[in-house]
Amino acid sequence: MKLQKLWIFLAVAIGFSSAALAAGPGSAAITWTNPTTAKDGTATTLTLNTLYRGSKPDGSDLVKLATITPPAKSYADTALDLGTHCYAVTASNASGESERSAVVCKTILQAVPGSIITITVQ
Repeated sequence: MKLQKLWIFLAVAIGFSSAALAAGPGSAAITWTNPTTAKDGTATTLTLNTLYRGSKPDGSDLVKLATITPPAKSYADTALDLGTHCYAVTASNASGESERSAVVCKTILQAVPGSIITITVQ
């Protein structure tokens, strides 16, 4: 069953810490839910998640940031500069790579230690 029918949920939590401030003004903790079934309900085994990052909310400039092996379902993107950071994730199995999840974005305007904003897209 082609994986493009999988539902991918992506949540992006953007936070700041003193450690992140040393390298750049912001960091992002990206988490998602790994699907266990295709959209038609058949079971699937994931082999890889691919995380993409860009700066445009429409996702037109997304490039591969990292590959993550399931069951892991998170990634820390550190040392982010001020500006807008957008993310999407895909899942892969033996049949191929799914379509990208919805794009979620956070704009870092200034470094504010302890400031956390969570965005969830389903």
